Amino acid sequence: TNDDGSEGVAAFLGRDGTWYPLMGADLARVDSLRPVAQRVAQEAHRRLRLLRFGSREELEVIAVRFAAAHHTGAQGERIAAAFAANRQAIAAGDWEAFGDTDQAFHLAIADAAGNPYLFAVLSAVRQMQRDIIGLMATHVGTLAAADTQHVTIFAALMAGDADAAAAAMHAHIRY
Repeated sequence: TNDDGSEGVAAFLGRDGTWYPLMGADLARVDSLRPVAQRVAQEAHRRLRLLRFGSREELEVIAVRFAAAHHTGAQGERIAAAFAANRQAIAAGDWEAFGDTDQAFHLAIADAAGNPYLFAVLSAVRQMQRDIIGLMATHVGTLAAADTQHVTIFAALMAGDADAAAAAMHAHIRY
C-alpha cells in the first residue's frame, strides 16, 4: 500500500471481458511497472489498464455491480442465504455472528461478480479489516444501520439493478 492507503493492480482485459491482474503492487510499483505491463499486454494482444483502489469501497462497488448484472440462480441463492443469516445475527444482537455473516454476505456478492481475481483481492482486503468490522458493529445503532443498508443492497442486486446496487454499496461502505 501507498502512504495514503491506496493499492494498485496492473491488469489486462481478457477475451472474455474480464480484467486479469498481472501483479499486485503499491502505487509506485504500478507506475514503474507500466512499461513492462504494456509490453506484456501488447504481446498478449490485450488492452492494458492500471487500476488503483483507494479503499475496500471501490472493490465492493465493482463486485456488487457485476453481481447484480451477472449472478446465476445458484449464486443468488447463496447471497440470499448469507443475507438471511446476517439478518438473524443482527436481530439477535450477536456481534460475533454479525462479523461472520457480514463477511459471508459480502463475499457471496464478490463470488457472484464472476471474477476470481476480484474475489481474491476483496477477500484478502476484507480479512485484513475483519477485526475492525467487528469492533464497528458494537457501536449503538450500527447493526440497525447495517441491516437497512444490506436490505437495500440485496433488493437492488436481486432485481438486477447494477446502478442501484452500486449506489447502495457505496453508501454502506462509507457509513
